[in-house]
Amino acid sequence: MDPEIKELLERNVALNEENNRLLRGLRRTNRLAFIWRVIYIGIFLGGAAVAYNYLLPYYEGVRDTYESVITTQTKINEKFNKFLPQ
Repeated sequence: MDPEIKELLERNVALNEENNRLLRGLRRTNRLAFIWRVIYIGIFLGGAAVAYNYLLPYYEGVRDTYESVITTQTKINEKFNKFLPQ
């Protein structure tokens, strides 16, 4: 085999090995980024679900109080309207 061709083949093999090493690193980095993204989204959605379940009773209490105030206000307005001349 010609020494020039042999040198080119060895150089090509070395470059291919380096390229393979770099590509494996990129693949590993992409895989880890995907895993962290899934974990991040899971924490975000899980936190939202926990917050919803935790705050729901307080929201229902506030809503019931608001509805009670509106109902009372409507009743008071109806009673005062009876006394006003029309």
